[in-house]
Amino acid sequence: RYNASSSVFGCAGKASEGPMACRRAARKYVRRFSSGPRVDAKKAIEEGWDAGRLVRYDRQAAALYALGIGASGVDAKDLKFTYERDPDFCVFPSFPSIFSFSGTMLERVCYDPSMPVETISQPYQVPVDGFPEIEPYRFLDAERYMELLRPLPPAATFRVTSRHVSIADKRIGCIVETEHLVTQVADTPPSNSTNIPELGHPPHPPRKCHGLPPEEEPLVARILTGSFIKGLSGFESAGSPSGKLGTKFRVPDREADHTVQQVTLVDQPAVYRLGSHDYNPLHIDYTVAKKAGVGQPIMHGMCTMGFAVRHVIAACADNDGTKLKTIKARFSAPVIPGSTLVTRIWDDIGGEHDNAEGGEGGRKVQFDTSVLETGQVVINNAYVELA
Repeated sequence: RYNASSSVFGCAGKASEGPMACRRAARKYVRRFSSGPRVDAKKAIEEGWDAGRLVRYDRQAAALYALGIGASGVDAKDLKFTYERDPDFCVFPSFPSIFSFSGTMLERVCYDPSMPVETISQPYQVPVDGFPEIEPYRFLDAERYMELLRPLPPAATFRVTSRHVSIADKRIGCIVETEHLVTQVADTPPSNSTNIPELGHPPHPPRKCHGLPPEEEPLVARILTGSFIKGLSGFESAGSPSGKLGTKFRVPDREADHTVQQVTLVDQPAVYRLGSHDYNPLHIDYTVAKKAGVGQPIMHGMCTMGFAVRHVIAACADNDGTKLKTIKARFSAPVIPGSTLVTRIWDDIGGEHDNAEGGEGGRKVQFDTSVLETGQVVINNAYVELA
């Protein structure tokens, strides 16, 4: 069950009236949004791999992403992530986790001011038969898993190939698990290139073929995304979950080895959306946020995860991003911009219990993140694996 705060489901004002009032408000919310298009989950799963789309980035794009997740433009330790001319410049390793947004309607809307907010929809990958496009206020990031298999060059062209793995009806909405393969294409763009799509072109390529990316393109990362779509229910579930998402494990029964605090900017989502290509207006537009029942724009779950991974890399890997091999994180509650994030870190937990399973070998580091002002845990069931 998706563990979002009650405010996300429009029943925050009912909390004081007891659980039954919250349930009635949630059911009303679901009825409000369940009259739209239906899902043929089996058909969507059978579509398989999409035709893929290209993602190009340069040093400036990677630096903007790093600023979006709280890296400093003045701290000498962070300049290798935020200053493109730094002699040790490198791409922060969680960067590929945002590539699944490239080529979607959310990217196009940034470059087409004439597109009304009301017409924006969110196909999380190239649209497939049996799965409708979704308004952004109904979509919530729930979980991420990423295996980083190769170092990231300062500038590159990648191909992102995606498929739906599992679509599960949860009565108040559905959970969609999607797999993305990131492969490197030979033609690396020049350092001053951009990834701005031409206006007048479709926001994503047509689904012409189904299959894995070309064998000659080396696999750089494998990403699994878990998305919760509010109100989209009333269908037969399909597919087989990967087993990487939805796993739960307890916090170690001891004090954290490291605790890191960092204040987010009140306009943090405004910076992050430009560096991540996640232009969901939920994170900047008050009208859309109120329509979603959250009252005001909230931080991207992926932005909060980026903060937490930075904290772990700094505390446990001497700020060396090349040591990151695996990330797994669950977004358990939204964050209001300007909040103080507190990340607790338990280093080398592999021998303590077997619930936080990563890849083969490596050093497992478990963490969670909460908001200092409220005590609310916003990322849990999370770990990274370091080389």
